[in-house]
This record gives sequence, C-alpha cells and structure tokens, in this order.
Amino acid sequence: MYKNENGMKHTKALRLIVIMVIAVSMMASPLMAFAADGPDDTTQDQSQEPSTQPEEPVKTTITGLPQKMSKKSRSVLTVAITIAAPAGRDLYVEQYKNKRWKTKKTIKTEDTTETREMQVRFPNTWWTAEKTKWRLRVMESSKATACKTNMMTLKTKRYYQNPKGYLQLTNKISKHGKHYYTYPVKVNNASTRKDHVKAMIKAARKYLGDPYIVCRSGKPGRGVDCSGLVMQACYAAGADLWPSNPYRHKFPKYEYQSRRIAKMKKLKTVSWKNRKKGDLIFYSKHGVVIHIAIYIGKGKIIHSWPGRVQISRARNSHYGHLCKVKRVFM
Repeated sequence: MYKNENGMKHTKALRLIVIMVIAVSMMASPLMAFAADGPDDTTQDQSQEPSTQPEEPVKTTITGLPQKMSKKSRSVLTVAITIAAPAGRDLYVEQYKNKRWKTKKTIKTEDTTETREMQVRFPNTWWTAEKTKWRLRVMESSKATACKTNMMTLKTKRYYQNPKGYLQLTNKISKHGKHYYTYPVKVNNASTRKDHVKAMIKAARKYLGDPYIVCRSGKPGRGVDCSGLVMQACYAAGADLWPSNPYRHKFPKYEYQSRRIAKMKKLKTVSWKNRKKGDLIFYSKHGVVIHIAIYIGKGKIIHSWPGRVQISRARNSHYGHLCKVKRVFM
C-alpha cells in the first residue's frame, strides 16, 4: 500500500508539471509573435521614411528681351534679362536666318534655381544686316525646364551717314528702267566713310580700258561715257545721283548729265585745295561744264574720256578748265 500511494503522488506531480509547461508555452507564443512582428510605432516610423522619387524640375522663365530694338551699327549691344532657375545651363543667343535658328553665342549661367538678373552681350556681327531676328533659349535639365523667349526684331542704324540736307546714303538703289544696269551696292549699315569711298573707286576701276561710248552707262566691259561711269561708281557706294540715271542718260538731250550733277545742292562744293578721295571733279569750256571725273588721290582721277576709261592727272587742260569740286561723302 505504501508504494502505491507514493506512485500515485508521483503521477499527480508529473501531470501538474506537464500542465504548467503547456500553460507557460501558450503564454509565450503571443510574446514571441509580438517580438517578431515588432511594435506598431516601428511600422509608423518606416512609413515616415523620405521618398526616393525625383523632384519635379523648376519652371524656367526668361524676361527682359524686347520685341523690337533699334541700334546704331558698330556699337556694343547688351540687353538686361531676368532668368528664373538658370541652373548652370548654357544660354543660347540665336539668330533666325535662312528659315532656321542658328546659335551665334553661348553664355554660361549661374548654378541656382533662384531668379537671377544678367547682362546678355550680343555677338559683334549683329549689325551686318539692316534687320535681323533674335531669341534666347535654354535646354531642359534635371533641375529646371526648357525655355525660349519670343523673337526680337533688331533694326540696324547706319554707322555713317551724310548730314541732313545732303545726299542720303542707302543700301538699295532702285533700278532706273527694266533693262538698264545698276551697279550692285557694295556697302552696308556698318560701312565707314572710308568704306564708301573705297567701294566707289573700286567699282570705277572695274571699267578701266572699257570703250568711251556717248550716252552709255552699262555693265563693266560694255562701254560708258564720263557721267555714266560716275553714276555706276556712286551706286556701288550707296549714292543715287537722281534725277540723273542710266535710263534718262540714253536720250541725246540728257547727254551732259555732268552739268546736272554739278548743280546738285545735295553735294557739297569744296575747293581744289581741300579735295579728298571720292570727290567729283568737273571741267568746263567757255564757262560750261563738259566733263566729270572721280578723284582717287595723289593728284589723279579716273574717268571716261573719248577713247577709253583711264587714270590720268587731274590737272590737264586737255579736259578743259578744272572748274569745280563736289563732295559726295561729307
């Protein structure tokens, strides 16, 4: 009996231990799961981590470029602009020519997405045409958007011009008659007085050796008379001696256009002592103008005299009395 009672006691003890172990294990399972999953505040912290998505580019704007501008040739052209978010990109100065935009200058901008003011200096070739079209442009980058300005029309004022009241120089000479030659203008708005004189004398030299033909004012190689040569040489320099012109000159009653040119009030009369290259030299007989020539310096003239176009000494009684000097370019 004693053994059986002790065995029953041991069996009850073992059962109690097993029950306690099972109870403890059941309580530990939720704790382990909680530890594995982590607390709710950890999940919240993970949701608050910064996003890795790229930022949107900042919008770029360029203001300050006028739609129209007029500027004297050979001067520095600088325009003040305001650019939002330059972002260190290249600013392209572009000119519209031959139906497309072409970059003429590249300017490096400040590396910032804030708004900045800057001076844009245009290339020194902006004055080569009487009227040009320009714009500014930046390309898109990771920091900022692309942008281009509206077109600016730039009108070039002449660098050199005769004073008011005298013959006004131009870049275009109207043709006087459909079938009558007009020498192409070889000057532009950037030309100096020296350029005009040079163009005049260079054109006259193209006729050297050509035959002298009365009432003719045509292309080089086809013959001219004295006033016909002067008209064509003046056209090359942007000077129109209207009403004298090749069409009118063909009629016999307008043979002596030299007389009409000598009376032009838009040409300045100067003394022989104060003569300069490019001046017109007039000769007379019995007080009437009969010949005209172009002074080329060092006491010489280029002219068309019966025979051919030639270079001669200005002081020559064979051409008549040197009676007057007129200045085309003041």
